[in-house]
Amino acid sequence: MADAARPSQVVVITGGGGVLGRATAVELARRGWSSVVTGRTQGSLDATVAAVEAAGARAIAVAGDVSGEEHVELVFETAAHELGPVDAVLHAAATHGTPMRLVDVPLSEWEHVIATNMRSTFLVTRAALRSSSLQARGSCAGSRSQRRTPRRSPPSPGSPEPSPPRSRRTASGSTC
Repeated sequence: MADAARPSQVVVITGGGGVLGRATAVELARRGWSSVVTGRTQGSLDATVAAVEAAGARAIAVAGDVSGEEHVELVFETAAHELGPVDAVLHAAATHGTPMRLVDVPLSEWEHVIATNMRSTFLVTRAALRSSSLQARGSCAGSRSQRRTPRRSPPSPGSPEPSPPRSRRTASGSTC
């Protein structure tokens, strides 16, 4: 539960109806954080809201597509208006597309993957950085799962391990 002397902190979570988004929202709720969760499926978002509320915190669901600029703006406006300044962002929305040979991938499928994984990352990060509270003291994180992309062969002997993702401190002091 939140410390009664301190107002609840606010997090925006994209992919909020998925496993990672829901687990993060519930864990933060246990620590006193309120959440705005967004994703494409209202039913999944409603389940996340119920889980957050059961953990003793407040949550709001905003269904939509984070690859759309208007939706992302709506999410951050809703957070600020309903819960207060945004303190952190977890961008967990992602898609892997339908597994198939590259030569069989339709352009529309490719564009959907790029919009969900890349365009949305830009839009959410930009909206987060425009948030006055995040510029002063907040942080954001992104997550991408590789579970549906099986490794076809083991790494070559002597090949370097992939580097873990790193946060970068912006000129304003926020980490993004």
